[in-house]
Amino acid sequence: MTVKKPEGDLKLEQANMILSFNYETDEAVTMQMETLAVAGVHIPAQSMSVSASKIRISGMLRLKQTAPIHDGVAGGILNTYNKDFFDQLEYLSADSLINEYVSTRNESTHYDFTKSVQYAASDDLLSNSI
Repeated sequence: MTVKKPEGDLKLEQANMILSFNYETDEAVTMQMETLAVAGVHIPAQSMSVSASKIRISGMLRLKQTAPIHDGVAGGILNTYNKDFFDQLEYLSADSLINEYVSTRNESTHYDFTKSVQYAASDDLLSNSI
């Protein structure tokens, strides 16, 4: 994904990304759910003399379960959380959406990721987008 900066000389300090995925399991429990990957990338203050031109994140979605899955799923598909998260942004802020995601769900995912940031001088054409 490429995002054009509103101003070419904008010095980005932080980028927060919320990504949505369809997640399925088919072993002990067959489950389908929509899940989120949340990534925050902080740009160090000492790099403010140049502009971030590319941010790359790479990682794994890991299943997170806070309590055992209750009986009654035998043979069926558990799809309690198979709902489009971004539909909720009509009436919830992004912060409220993430808070609800991590505090109310029994099954969710955690995004373990690494990040890299590339920089370009402000007169470089690459510095106008991320």
